[in-house]
This record gives sequence, structure tokens and C-alpha cells, in this order.
Amino acid sequence: MESDFFGYEKGAFTGAIKDQDGMIRACREGILCLDELGDASEHLQAAILRVSEGGSFKPLGSDKEVNAEDYDTLIIAATNKPDKIREEINYRFHILPVPPLQEFDIPELAMHFLGKPLNEGVLKELMARDYPGNVRELKKCCERLRLERGDGIFSEKSAASIFAATTFDYKRYRKELQTWNKYLQPIIDKYDLDFLKYKYLPALTSDQIETFMFEE
Repeated sequence: MESDFFGYEKGAFTGAIKDQDGMIRACREGILCLDELGDASEHLQAAILRVSEGGSFKPLGSDKEVNAEDYDTLIIAATNKPDKIREEINYRFHILPVPPLQEFDIPELAMHFLGKPLNEGVLKELMARDYPGNVRELKKCCERLRLERGDGIFSEKSAASIFAATTFDYKRYRKELQTWNKYLQPIIDKYDLDFLKYKYLPALTSDQIETFMFEE
């Protein structure tokens, strides 16, 4: 993995018959996205940390430092195992918790996947079900709807008249999730209360609050 990341020089290992640029060089003035970083070894995570902190790296088999800033590569990473990330990486990188698929995201995502807005009946079907596979599963469901029902799933109304005027309060989500993980998740783990899950609720209007309180 280090040879893929930093590149290598000819003769660095068996099979290295010529110099090879690594991902950082290949992504010059671009973005290098590392998926499932939590599955990477501590050794590789440490190597990523070194280049992000020191601003330089050595191709495998070389004694010369390469200035990473000359390549202007932005490194981002994703993981669903944040507990497997080295603590130092949490200090060096900006950590952004990404919320799961939200109900009010579905209309716009469905239109993105299919090219047209869906009618209200089909949208209600999509918004009523769960998506353990997140956006990937939503995409599969949209494609299946198109195959099974054809163009009858689309709406004649404009997209603007269908999409709910809701916004996602990212700061609120992050604050609530941190509180949940610090105080409630340890209790859930201790007593095996896995059925309890944190769920962000978007801001409600006054009428919605009255209905919500009445139903409760």
C-alpha cells in the first residue's frame, strides 16, 4: 500500500522494474480519496499522517524526500469505523461526521438518479421505507422502479413544487451526535439496547410541533 501511495524506485522490491509514481503524484492539483480508512493498518495510517504533517514523503526505495506541496494534492478519507482511526489522525485532519440518508433528501436524490421528479405517490413509497444501504440502496430502488413501472412514476409538476422546503442543520446534528455518543451510547452498549438509535429531526414549524406533541 505504501508503494501505491508514495510510489517507488526501480529495484525497490522484486518486480519493481521501473520507477513508478504513487497516488499523491498522480493526483497532482486534485483530490486523493481514501475509502474505508478504518480498515487500513496502523502502519499505513502513520505514513499518511507523516505526509500530512511533514509535507514531504519518500518513494519506496529512495533516500530523497519529495516535497508534497509541489503536487498540491488534497487528501480526504472516509470510514464507518471511526474507532479504528489512529488518535493522531483525529487531531491532524478535520473530522466531519456525515449524517445518514435523511427523508427529505430523497426527492432530490431520486430526481438526480432518474433525471425527472417522481410523482407524490411514488415519493411516499420511497420515503416510507428504510435504507440500511444508504444512498446506494436508494439508487437501486429508483432504478428498479423505472424498470418495473416505466414513465408512470414521474410527475408532471415542477421539481420546485415537489421538494420540501427543509434544510439540514449540520451544526445541530454534530452537537447532538457528540452528546449522544458521549453520554447515551455507553449505556446502550452496556445494557444491549441496540434498538435505540440516534435520529436527527429537522426543525419543525409551530403547527408541526403541536401535532407532534399531540401524537406523543
